[in-house]
Amino acid sequence: MAGFQAGFGGVDDLRKLGADLKAAGNRELRKELLKAGRDAGKTAQGKVREHAFSDLPHKKGLNVWVASRARVSAQTKLTGRSVGLALKIQHRGSKGLTDLPAINSGRLRHPTFGDDPWVLQLIAPGFANRAIDDVGEELVKGFLESVDRVARKLASGG
Repeated sequence: MAGFQAGFGGVDDLRKLGADLKAAGNRELRKELLKAGRDAGKTAQGKVREHAFSDLPHKKGLNVWVASRARVSAQTKLTGRSVGLALKIQHRGSKGLTDLPAINSGRLRHPTFGDDPWVLQLIAPGFANRAIDDVGEELVKGFLESVDRVARKLASGG
């Protein structure tokens, strides 16, 4: 599109790229950019599962339980107020969503037998944070390369 230059400079450039893609009606380039966001989510999901398995308590299988059901979804927004790539980590147990933010912060509630049916157990915090930290630079670099590639294609009329 006229007026758009390749080379990523920030959120405003991503917002402009999204608007230009919409104005150009180029669905293929838009799909390419959204796919880059989904790929980032898949990379993050693998790392979150890896850290859940290695970092969470092994006793009674909490690590396996979280690792086998943790899902990372990536949302790529090209227009609106919150433009960018956002990752959301969820865990769906057999009885609904698990409180992963609490587990990530080091607080684990679980049932027991006896007088007090539920107890709070403190565990090492930050398994999900460490996972994202491990792949954060790689995710950002890959996504920004995709943004640059789409911007160049759009600028060249493709």
